[in-house]
Amino acid sequence: MTKETAELTNGLHRESNLRPLEELDMMDSFLFEAATEDVENAKKIARVIIERAVGHRVENLIIESQKSLKGMNVDKRGIRMDLYSTEQDVLGEGRIIRIYDIEPNNYYEKEIPRRNRFYQSLIDAKLLPKGADFKKMPDVITIWILPYDPFGDDRMIYTVKNVVAENEELSYDDGVCKIFLYTKGNKGGSFKLKSLLTYMEDTRKENAVDEELLQIQSIVDEVKCSDEERKRYMNLFGVIDYEKRDSFDEGHELGVQEGIINTCKTFGADRARTKEELLKNFDLTEEKAEELLRLYW
Repeated sequence: MTKETAELTNGLHRESNLRPLEELDMMDSFLFEAATEDVENAKKIARVIIERAVGHRVENLIIESQKSLKGMNVDKRGIRMDLYSTEQDVLGEGRIIRIYDIEPNNYYEKEIPRRNRFYQSLIDAKLLPKGADFKKMPDVITIWILPYDPFGDDRMIYTVKNVVAENEELSYDDGVCKIFLYTKGNKGGSFKLKSLLTYMEDTRKENAVDEELLQIQSIVDEVKCSDEERKRYMNLFGVIDYEKRDSFDEGHELGVQEGIINTCKTFGADRARTKEELLKNFDLTEEKAEELLRLYW
């Protein structure tokens, strides 16, 4: 680390209470995004997560990090997916057979089933060309990695599929599967999955207990030793100021409020610090700031 970078880092941490880059884990949005920015690195990380979640090998992955899908109209909400992968059929001339959306989510989301439904709808809407047969729609698997138990059954993996309510043994194969991984879960899963989840939440070499996790650790080490990534991490409040000015120019104050919340989460700021930024940058009451956090945090 250069002397200039070290001084900037120390100053930022004093002013913002942000966690140092060295202390971030793979559940933190900034580190996950930085580690998957390179396509080959992203492919290694995606493969490990997917294979340990679904329980079988995957081939011919095509990776898109931070893929964005716009809403159906300009006034409708879009999404940005953390790690979007497609699996192609080697015998089918590159036909996409499965889509995997990997979403580490380091903050509590009380409406995650409905959020998943929204993600699913936008993904599906972009899949099928006009006039194409529905049987050509690929399977879609969303993988959420969570530091809290979404269903309260202490499982490390919850696999959710649509069923016929009157007889769950009847087949209803719509190609949709939702997987929720709970980093502290104890029931179900496998040793390799548990090792991955422990590593995601506590990203240290001591927890990289097999060759695949050691490969991810080498990627993480490279990010944490990079002056460029360190400076990008320290740029948090510069980004907030830019988004605020840009938003006011366009008259979309609510949009920038959401942007500031998302930016704070990306850079590891906690909920209290994010609330401070909202109150500092906007003419908001405490109640309004809390309402925005409930909506977008």
